[in-house]
Amino acid sequence: MRYVNAINFVLRKYFPINKIRVSHFLGQVAHETASLDGPMVERGNNALSRRYETATNYYTGPDTYSYFVIGEGYEKLHNTLGNKYNSGDGIKFRGRGSLQITGRAAYSVYWLYRGWIDAGDFDANWWSKSGWWSTPVNSSIRPAIIDSPQLISARSSGNEFNPIDVGGWFWALHSINAICDPENNSDSQAPLSNGVSAVINRYDTPTFPGRKVHVESAKKILCDAI
Repeated sequence: MRYVNAINFVLRKYFPINKIRVSHFLGQVAHETASLDGPMVERGNNALSRRYETATNYYTGPDTYSYFVIGEGYEKLHNTLGNKYNSGDGIKFRGRGSLQITGRAAYSVYWLYRGWIDAGDFDANWWSKSGWWSTPVNSSIRPAIIDSPQLISARSSGNEFNPIDVGGWFWALHSINAICDPENNSDSQAPLSNGVSAVINRYDTPTFPGRKVHVESAKKILCDAI
């Protein structure tokens, strides 16, 4: 129940009254967050990190990253996520939120949207500049500095809005409402669910049926589906 107010606010913010769109959004969020009962952050990339994720500060923040392996995950040379090579950025900027965003570059866009950083504080497309992949990195390059990425995942009391809002922002950014719109209110099935799932995580096709079940459950409650 503690996320109800946050969800209501986000729905008013990003979703003109449309029960199908809301059903798809709530169904996808239910899958991503174990119906708001699970973590709003991606699992780590090694056994130590997975054990760490049972600790209290995994859910409440701050995240120290001390149990994560530098150089694994999303830190390959010439990645387009804005992550520095072999740095710890991969796990620091792992997927977070009710619908997850991943990588320092994606975080910087949301941080700009929220006014938490300024566009003048970092170089646009810093990862494409000459010397970013050098060792050492060209010191004139200014990547976005984001010190508290757990703002969009921490389950601490009082932080209910941010994890939900980043999901609504992601949805709006990728124009997912347009994918849902051709669907019929009265159909208990969710035929367009796979198209929505492909936008949210095209690499996670084994989860698409489970996501659809959540969407159909939401449709039965919110729409005229029977």
